[in-house]
This record gives sequence, structure tokens and C-alpha cells, in this order.
Amino acid sequence: AHSNSSNIAFLGNIKHLVDKTMQRLALGILSFSRLIPSLNCLTVIQYHTPTRARHLSSSIATKLASHSSHHDMTSTNPVDGGSHLNGFSSGNDNTAPMEETLFGLLGCVADKPDIQSALNVLKSVMATASTNVEMEEVEQQENDNNHESNIERRFAQHAILVAQSMCEIVNDSNLHKKERWQTLQKRAEVLQSDVSEANVLAISMVFGALSLFSQEAGGSSSSNNNSNNNKKSEEPQSGPKAAASAMSSTTSRNKNFRHKGRMVANNVLKSFLVHSSCSDTINLTILTHFAKAFKINHEQDPQYSELAANAIRYSLRHDLEDSTSTTLVDPAEIMSTIANAEEMKKQRVSSALALASQMGPWPMLSPVPLIDIAIELDYWHTAEQVCVSSYKAATSKVEVPIVGAIQFNKEERLEEAIKATEALIYTAMDARLFRLADNMATKLYEQGGQSKYVEARLYHAFDTITKVVHKRQLPIIERQVDRVDKSVEKVKSDLAKDEGGGNNKQVLDETQVLLLSDETDSARKQIRRFALNKLTEAGEAAAAHRLAAIYDMEYVYDEKTILEAAAERRRRYLQWEECLNGGIPNVLSEPQELRIAFDRIRNDAVFGIDAEWDEETTGAGLFQFSGRNEVLLIDIPALSSTEEGVKALSETVGALMNSSEATVVGFSPRQDLSRLRASKCVSNDHWLSGTRAVVDAQRIAGEKEPKLRKLGLARVCQHYLGKPLDKAEQCSMWSSRPLSENQRVYAALDAWTCVAIYEKLCPERQ
Repeated sequence: AHSNSSNIAFLGNIKHLVDKTMQRLALGILSFSRLIPSLNCLTVIQYHTPTRARHLSSSIATKLASHSSHHDMTSTNPVDGGSHLNGFSSGNDNTAPMEETLFGLLGCVADKPDIQSALNVLKSVMATASTNVEMEEVEQQENDNNHESNIERRFAQHAILVAQSMCEIVNDSNLHKKERWQTLQKRAEVLQSDVSEANVLAISMVFGALSLFSQEAGGSSSSNNNSNNNKKSEEPQSGPKAAASAMSSTTSRNKNFRHKGRMVANNVLKSFLVHSSCSDTINLTILTHFAKAFKINHEQDPQYSELAANAIRYSLRHDLEDSTSTTLVDPAEIMSTIANAEEMKKQRVSSALALASQMGPWPMLSPVPLIDIAIELDYWHTAEQVCVSSYKAATSKVEVPIVGAIQFNKEERLEEAIKATEALIYTAMDARLFRLADNMATKLYEQGGQSKYVEARLYHAFDTITKVVHKRQLPIIERQVDRVDKSVEKVKSDLAKDEGGGNNKQVLDETQVLLLSDETDSARKQIRRFALNKLTEAGEAAAAHRLAAIYDMEYVYDEKTILEAAAERRRRYLQWEECLNGGIPNVLSEPQELRIAFDRIRNDAVFGIDAEWDEETTGAGLFQFSGRNEVLLIDIPALSSTEEGVKALSETVGALMNSSEATVVGFSPRQDLSRLRASKCVSNDHWLSGTRAVVDAQRIAGEKEPKLRKLGLARVCQHYLGKPLDKAEQCSMWSSRPLSENQRVYAALDAWTCVAIYEKLCPERQ
């Protein structure tokens, strides 16, 4: 290997040749061998071996470093066998200069074209550039080291200078946004002035330099910057990303350049991805732009699935011992492996997910946990792209060969892709983002959205009708009813086609089947009843009569009819008096009210929580905290707006939710907790300091009875308590005050049923 530096890549592929035990043995032999004169070769082996072997090699590296201080293994050896790897420093070592890293990356590129010609391309760009970058020092260095063996180093230096000059264009305040974009594209066009491998290598290494600039500006994902500093950290990254976007746009349109240069671009991109699987020095968003520029993905080369998967795993700090595993662990476990997960930079996760969407690592990774991570950070659009990419890979007619030891099973991957889409839409609905859920179910209809299509459309209509009645925009109601009817017709028609021999793998759960039926709780009948009820509550009797006539429904606005309808709802749905004694709770808006009420329930064994909010607002409008026999309705906006209110929240519900001795039950509580944390707080220290006591009743129910896994709280409540919850008030205006009696009953029961269901699931904890 040391006689031919290009063969050093063999060490990077050692994991494909020997098993884990032999890797350790090979590591020891290679480390002490005189055939490897540079300690940098050792770090390459570290990057391509499992975690335990890395620890071993680190120990060996320490001993060799001590030994080399006496024997000078690197400086006097006449054969530069390891010099091409000097840029590969430890993933935790960010002190190596960028040119060293880029130089090392270049050294690992297989089948490089003429470096001198590529260097001339970069020089021509700098010669025509109007830039503040000083060239004198670099030119002097060239004169001092003008030897053939240093061409690659000079090439790396010039790539960084070109990238730096492009970043200066982005940051030039004298240019308008359009002028900046045009100037960047002109600079990219100069790099493509000739359709040659040298030009492709030049533009590829500029992508690499931009990636190094971007990651250096953004810092490591494990930094301690809090969420308030995220916007600041995005600013220095905008230059490299904008430059990379301009180069990608220009290159992708140059069909001849893109086609002839794809082989060289492939080799460079693979070198970058290998490095990204073990180091934080490269920004994955820039690599995604690079791949888009030359339209590179796993369909061109299945090896990209593995390379991208490894880079994504490292970026998310998830290092699987078994590299052949096709699934990731629970998202909470992934996030817990990252230092300061709550403060993790969104740019880092966004970069990993963008790379996944472009490169298609789906033979190696399941999209489901990636979707969960995206949702955790409110990356809904990126999650959509992941769903589309995974579904496209699973339904592609291109045959995917075995990658490593993994056979790409399209049936299994299709199920995973559909499951990811369903999870995305379900979570959007759980977050009360009904318009978003409706849009995603429509856009991703074929990818898994069909199974949630009618329900998402129905709840979006509920939400819209509530708002338009409040604003007296009554004509919109008919359009919403019509949209729900059409969604039912579409799904029924498509299901009939599938029964006739279609390939649809989507499965409707019990709730979806009921919505498509002609039963009382069908989507058609629910939306009509909801519209009439809302009009009646608003005193719009004439509009209600008109709609009833249009939909051929009996509607009599008199006391007897109202009482009969109310009696029917009490019969069908869980009622307040069936669950709790005493009056319906009022909303607690004063600190002293909260303290007194909390003292009455603080000694209970199990507590239930829920939160309500409006889609357009930030944070929670109401927080429900239930004991066994009493429910507190807490006005979060009012209490969190004063120091005394924040203190009361912190010392009562906040302290209990973070207690190691309490059990606080939510039903899929992630969005509730996220909204509570996002609520505006007058104090610097948020009243919700942690959630150690919180458990998920939906997950527990799904583990005990798998058929309940996809059902919402209303249906799980029916299973365990005999009746479903009435969800008619779910889309109410929760930021308005005062809340109606129906709103308060709905909110209180949502939290209380979490306690009741948990007692059924875990009777020993009562």
C-alpha cells in the first residue's frame, strides 16, 4: 500500500474482507507494521472498523505516537505512503486545517484525472474573480514548493480559495439577492467552461471546500448552543449553502458536462461520503447539492445506499454494531445517544435527512425512525421528501443487487415506506395540524396517504367549519362538506379497483373502514351533523335549516329536538357524570388557584395529562392535569405571562412531571409536551424543566394489544371503558375566553381517561 498511495483505499474496504475478530487482528498487525510509515493511515482503519476495534486502534495510536517521538516515523521516511491521508484526523479533532482535510480527501479519490489541468481551471477562476482573497501568500508558497509531488496540495488550496470567493459574493451587502445569484452562477459557469474530467474534478473539490466551510461555520452538532442561538449559527452557513445551490443548479442544467463528468464526480462523492461516515468535518447538505448537480443516487450505483446510510448513522450518532441491520432503534434511543439532544442543531438533522432523500439508503435503513426524528424537530417538509424517496425506491422497476450482505426486499421496503407515511400524517393530526395533514394525505396518497385520506380531510373540515362559523363566513361550510364527500368517493372507487387486481398495499384500520361506511359515524354523516350543531350553537337557525334541506336531513329547532339529540349523545359517548363526581371544573388562571387545586390531588398515585391549542398559535392554550377524582384545567397563556404564575407552574405540575417517583400518563403525548415547551414564558427558566415521570398510554396499549396500535384516544377509550370519547369539541377555538361548558367537559375527560386507561393497563399501579 505504501508504494502506491491510491491503493491505500484497500484499508478503507478492509471490513468487506474480514470479519470483526479478524479486523482487530489485522488492525494490530497493520499498526505495528513497518509498511505503514504514517500514523494517519491508522486513523483511516479506525474509521472503517466497528466501535470496539476503534477503541483498540486508539490505544495503539497512543502508544505509536509516543514511540514516534523518538523514532520520527513520519518526517524522515523518503516514501510518502501515507501523506495522502493527512487530512483524515479524528472525528472529534477539528484542529486540522481545511486544506489538510481536503488534501486528504483528494488523496482517497480513485482514478483521478490530470491534477495540473484541474489546478489550471481553478487558477483561471481566481484570475477572473473580483475577490478580497489574498493570493500573494499562496503564490509565494507555490514558488517555494513548486514540485510535482505538491500539485495535489496546491490544488486543494486553490479549491478552498475559489469556495471562499463564492462565499464572499453571498455576503456582499452591495449586491441584491438576484445579483448575488447571477454572479454565483457565472462563477460556476467558468468552472464548466470546458467539458473535461479536469473541470469536473475542479468543481467537485469546490463542493468539498464549501462543505468544509459550512461545517466549520455551523460547528459540531454536539455543541452546547441552545435553541435561541440556532438562528445565529445559520447565518455563517448561508454562504456555502447558497454557493453550493448555485453550482448545483448550473451543473444540473449542463447536460453534456453532467453526463461526461459523472464518473469523476462519482469517485469524489464516494470519498466524501466515506469520510462523512466517521467525521463531522463535512456538511451533508452540501454533499446533497453535489449529488443533485450530477443526478447521482443509489440507482446509478447501489453502493451509495450503504455509504449514505453510514453517513446518516454517524450524523445522528447511531453506530450499529451489526452493519447488516435494516432497522434503527426507537427514535428516543437515537436522540439519547446525542449529547444535549434537546439542543441539537437542526441544520445537522436536516442535512442527514436531505441526503437520505437524494441518495436512497433504504436497503440499509428504515424510513420510519428518520420520520420520527424529522417530526421531533418540526421538519414536516423534509419528512415528506423522505416518504417519497423511500416509496420510489420500493416501487422502482430497477433491480437493486445485493448490497454487502443485504438483499433489497421490495415487499418489506414498501411496507416500511407506507408505514412511514401513515406515521407522518397521524402525527400531524395528533398535533392538530389538520390542514397540513390533509395536504400531506393528498400529496402522498399513493405512498400511504390513502389510509388516512378521509380522516385527515374530515378533521380539516371540522377545523375549518369551526372557524368560518365563528367569523360568520357560512357559505364555506357547503364546500367543506363537498370536499369530505369527494374524498369518500375517491377512496371507495380506488379500493374497488384494488379488489379487481390492483397492487395497493395500504390497509385501512377500523376507524377508516367506519368512516367509509353508511353507519352513524361515517364521514358523510359526521360532517353534516357537525355543521348543523355548530350553526345551532351560533344561533344561525336559518342557515342550519337551509343545509338540512340541501342534505335531506330532518332538522327541527325546538327544545324537544335539542333535548333528544343531547340524550342520544349521552347514550353513545362517555359522559362527565359517568366518570367524576362534582361540578365541571373552571379554568385556573391565577397562581393561588392553581396551588390550592393542586394540593387536593398531589398525593394521587397516577396522573393524566393532555393539552389543547389552536393551529395558528404557538404553544398550548390549555393544559389539563388530572388526578383520579379531579381534573385541573390550567390556563397556560395567563399563568406563564407572570413571574408568580411561572413559579406556581414550576412548583406544582412542573415539578411533578419531572419527578422520578410519580407516574404521569399521556396518550401519544409528544406533541402535547412540545406545545407546552413552546408556550411563551416570561421567565428565562421554563416551568417545564423535564418530563421524567411521563409515560405513553398509547404505546403501552399497543404493546399489550397490537390491534390498538394505530387507534386514537376515542377508540382506545371505547375498548377499555365501554364508550368512546365525544371529539366534537376537538377543533374548538381554544385561545378564546371564556371556554364553553362543552369545551371544559371535553378537555377534562381527555386527561381523566388517560388515568382510567392506565389503570386498566397496569392495575398494580392503582
